[in-house]
Amino acid sequence: SSGKLRASAILSPPLKPPHVIILAVFSSNFLNLDSMTTVAKARDYFNNGLKKYNNGDYYGAIADYTKALELNPNDAITYDNRGAAKAKLKDYYGAIIDNNKAIELDPNNLKLYYNRGVSKVKLKDYYGAIADYTKVIESDYSDKANAIPVE
Repeated sequence: SSGKLRASAILSPPLKPPHVIILAVFSSNFLNLDSMTTVAKARDYFNNGLKKYNNGDYYGAIADYTKALELNPNDAITYDNRGAAKAKLKDYYGAIIDNNKAIELDPNNLKLYYNRGVSKVKLKDYYGAIADYTKVIESDYSDKANAIPVE
């Protein structure tokens, strides 16, 4: 696994021209079982965090979401969920940090802006909250109801 590209060519049987050449180029990480296992482990931690969150164990949820993010640091939904758990514990600054990272990773997900706006309201950052809510309201998102969680 030197990180170099590998190529292989397969020729069709020598029938009539033109021969078909299929060229496949694979990275050394193509179907890397270690990375697939890592993603599966991250998903398991995510699912465990979700169960804990739904059972009111917000500290446990944060711990599992953090483990999931250590394995898969580019998952916006895991950041969003960890932020929601932090918000339940009134750690609104921590929630906003996670919301910011989630938005960085998935800037078109309007639910992320809404969730950040909720924490900003709790911190009395009304102008910041209005900016986030305005982004949701003014978007072309056709199903705004799904962007706003009902509690």
